Amino acid sequence: MKGAIRLTGSAVAWSAAAFAVSAPVAVHATPWQASDDDSLMLDLRSGQYKLGESMRGYQTPEGVCVDLADLIQALDLPVRLDRKSRRATGWIFAESERFILDRDSSTVQNMKRRGADRRKCHPRHTGRLVRDTRALSSWFGVTFQPNLGSLSVVLETDRKLPFLQAIERRSRAARLSTPRSGTFDLASLPKADTPYRDWRTPAVDVTLRSLFTEHRGQSRTELRYEALASGEVLGASFSARLVSDQSVTPESLRLRLFRNDPDGGMLGRSRRRRSLPAMSRPMPGPDRPGGGRRGLFVSNRPIDRPARFSTTTIRGTLPAGWDAELYRNGQLRAFMADRGDGRYEFPDVELLFGANEFEVVLYGPQGQIRRDKTNIRSARRICRKGRPGTGRESSSRIVT
Repeated sequence: MKGAIRLTGSAVAWSAAAFAVSAPVAVHATPWQASDDDSLMLDLRSGQYKLGESMRGYQTPEGVCVDLADLIQALDLPVRLDRKSRRATGWIFAESERFILDRDSSTVQNMKRRGADRRKCHPRHTGRLVRDTRALSSWFGVTFQPNLGSLSVVLETDRKLPFLQAIERRSRAARLSTPRSGTFDLASLPKADTPYRDWRTPAVDVTLRSLFTEHRGQSRTELRYEALASGEVLGASFSARLVSDQSVTPESLRLRLFRNDPDGGMLGRSRRRRSLPAMSRPMPGPDRPGGGRRGLFVSNRPIDRPARFSTTTIRGTLPAGWDAELYRNGQLRAFMADRGDGRYEFPDVELLFGANEFEVVLYGPQGQIRRDKTNIRSARRICRKGRPGTGRESSSRIVT
């Protein structure tokens, strides 16, 4: 009996020992801490461009983290890091894209969403904001792709960021050709004389336009054409324009027969340079009676005289680091970068006859855009003595 009891106690002891070995040991997991051995120096790149200085970063088990302050400086973002309030506030790439990071509440907010700040890195250095590139991609609306092989972070996006827009502005400015008055002489270019012929086969351009509509079971078809032709006949140039109505019936015909002489040798001593008879005739039809207009124009005005009416100078305030573009009636006319005096100036800007709508677009380094519009109307007026004069009306407004 005693032997049986001893055997039973021994079995219990071995069972307890086996249970103790198989039971898991509770271990308190500590958050991963980046050390100096894990630190990296990464370049921020976009296409063929390197942006700013190198950024401090860390390689973590889940990915790559970069220093938020270094990223802000590399992209030149208007984001303020406040250590006392433990917040980062500002905007990203555009003034409407607000950004707020609150470290105490572990929340981040931008123009699209508000969420928790979960993807953190924990460097042993205190007082620094280091975040995972995946979290930064969702905050900024672009993709930060780490490439440890080249020790870089590649910025990928389909939108045009402010620094890319600045490069494009300078490229457009390099293609501008705005010679000032008196610095370009058309007569200095090589010239090849082409004598008039009795017949030169005309060049013809035909445009066809069709429209098909259907409404409440009723269909309608319209077909129009416009034909342009130009050539030479009997020692003069001619041009013709034939337009039809919606039923392909000829509607109007315009003919021009002209001859130009840059040396002013037409009509002897009168020094005539241009002779232009013209005729415009509507084609007869049921609702269009026959008839037309005829005219004759003879002038000794130089053919290569510029068509500009006058000039003006446009000035304004230009903040430091900003660029300015000048548009006239929607066309780019001039570009100016920051010159250090806080002003922009576009001298000797040509004024055309009629309305001149000028718009100066100011671009900031962080994507800011300001617009300054000025309307100048150049027109002719008749003085009391009957002599022609010139008048100018101007108004301006600032659009932000």
